[in-house]
Order: sequence, then structure tokens, then C-alpha cells
Amino acid sequence: MNTLGFVSMGFAVVAVGLTFTGAASAQSSSYARDYPDLNVRNVPPSDKPLIRKIPQPDYSLEGGFGIVGYLDGAASIGPAWNVRFTAAFNQRFAGELSYMGSSSSVAQTDSSLVMTALDASARFNILLADQAFVQPFVAAGLGYAGFAGEGGDPFTVTVPVAAGVERLLTEHVKVGARFNVRPTFFDDIGTGPETQGADSWQVVGQVGGAF
Repeated sequence: MNTLGFVSMGFAVVAVGLTFTGAASAQSSSYARDYPDLNVRNVPPSDKPLIRKIPQPDYSLEGGFGIVGYLDGAASIGPAWNVRFTAAFNQRFAGELSYMGSSSSVAQTDSSLVMTALDASARFNILLADQAFVQPFVAAGLGYAGFAGEGGDPFTVTVPVAAGVERLLTEHVKVGARFNVRPTFFDDIGTGPETQGADSWQVVGQVGGAF
């Protein structure tokens, strides 16, 4: 092949390359125009997921059952039940209003000691809802507890402290469990010279709606 042939073949190769490059560029521009959502400039940062797997409810209403016991031996272990309303301030902090009831046997009098407790608490979520399989939390507050029955005390002040976990089963169904310790002040349980304190603990499981 002479020099003219080599030069002609070189021009042909360059022309074919330019043709394919132009076609590829046109196709890329067409995709960017027709599918703007696929443009890499529209993708959010990697630390901000496209879809949050677990929504954060603004409030919830739950009810549950468990057991109660008394630290000073004022009564035996018995059944407990509760209702709780929770309002979320943000993903970490929430406020809680709760009712707790229980019934236990008093060995000295062979009667029952029935507790009715109302309290308000502040709650702190240790982890966010989408950071673990369950969401652990702690709570503390101030409340009232009355004890009905022989030797009961109708008015005491409590400082409930709790630790627990919960999880959203669906977008609007929440389950959880918690351990409460309820120190009680101005309490006088029992009859005669052998009176006892009403400090108590509770373990309860709950289910309810979240909205």
C-alpha cells in the first residue's frame, strides 16, 4: 500500500470514530433530558437515605399488663395493668402521661392492697427508631399513688423511673416492654407498729396505636 493509501485509511478511521463519539454523546444527552431523576446531580448525599424505613409517630396510646412487687415487703407480687399516652417532641425526647393499677395480697392481714398511680414523665430515646431492631429508652417523672385496702395510704408522692424497649410492628401498631421502679414518699402502709414503705417495681408489656 502506498503513502496515499495509508493516509486515506487514517482519515477513514478518524471519521468513523467521530461518528460513534457523536452518537454516544447524543444518546447520553437524550437520557439526561428524558430522565432527569437519574441525573447524578439529583442524588441526595449518602448519609441521607431516600426512604426512612421506620416513621417517627407524633403520639401513641398504649395499654398493657404485667406484675408488681414491693421493695419493703408491704405486699406480695401481684398483677398490674397500665395505660400510657406518649407525645414526641422530636426523635430523642418525648413526654408521657400514664395510669398504673395493681392488686397484691397483704400477708399480715390476709387482705388486698390495690394501687392506683398517675404520673407524668420525660422520656429520652437512647437510639433512634431505625438504628436497631428495638428502640431502647429511659424515663423519669413525678406522680401520685394511692393504696386502698386495710392499712393502705390514700395519698403518696412518687418518682417513677423506667427503662424499656419498643418497636413499631406496622406504621400504626407499637409494642414494647418496660421495667419501672417507683420510689414513694409520705407513705405509711400497714397497721400497728410494723408499718412498711410503698416503694414498688413493675414489669409490663404494652401494645397500642401510634399516629
